[in-house]
Parts: sequence; structure tokens; C-alpha cells
Amino acid sequence: MNRRMMINLFVIATASALFVRLFVVENYRIASNSMFPNLKTGELIFVAKSAFSIKLPLSSYEVFKVARPKRSDIVAFSLPQKGETTH
Repeated sequence: MNRRMMINLFVIATASALFVRLFVVENYRIASNSMFPNLKTGELIFVAKSAFSIKLPLSSYEVFKVARPKRSDIVAFSLPQKGETTH
């Protein structure tokens, strides 16, 4: 592979990873035992970002709602006063 092809591959891979992280899924670590025995402290989970609503990246503006959470759904959310911390 030549240098130009390697740079193109790197740019495409980086853009794809950023797109997936912003729009599709995000990973979180379980911080407490509040969901024990289903989820244990320290476990890694992946959250589908479009399960309940479509939002603009890096903001809380909802473009439209897809569905409402149902009983037994696991929901990740940020508290307004905490900012970046996701619960």
C-alpha cells in the first residue's frame, strides 16, 4: 500500500468510528450495584442511541421520538445538574 492509500484508509476508519459513536451506539461502565443481579459493578454495556429518540450529537435537542421506554428496559441518561456523568 502506498502512503496516500494508507491516509485515506485512516480517514475513512476514523470518520466511521466517530459516526458510530455519535449516532449509533455508545459504551458505558456500570458504576454501582443498583441493577444487581442483572448488571454488576464494572460491567461494560453498549447503549443503542436511537432506541427512544433521535437527538442532535453533542446536544440534548430531540429531532423526533421513536418510542417510549417500556417496563424492564434499561435506560442510560445524564442528570442535568451533573453534566457529563451518565447514569
